[in-house]
Amino acid sequence: MDIDSKDPKKVDKSLVHNYFSCKNMVIRISGGKLKSVNLEGCQKVELHVESIISELNLMNCKQVKIFSGVQLPSVTVENGNEINLFLNHKTKGCKLFTTCVRSMWV
Repeated sequence: MDIDSKDPKKVDKSLVHNYFSCKNMVIRISGGKLKSVNLEGCQKVELHVESIISELNLMNCKQVKIFSGVQLPSVTVENGNEINLFLNHKTKGCKLFTTCVRSMWV
């Protein structure tokens, strides 16, 4: 699933992406800035995101890979297993908040 925003400089403060019970998917969100992204109950999902101004939330997810682009201020993981977070030099200051996480790699 590829999602492309129209204006990469404009922040859509009302734009929140929610994904529930996704399995075996690759999600690419490019261009523009999003308020937040939420994944709940997802398994074997790859998320490629360009810019999030608020936070990324993962709840009850297994085998999820997150690839950050330009901006990712915080990630919250609740009840996760096998979470991989790939940061670059622009997003290495990301704050992580975890609860009941079995395994997570940064």
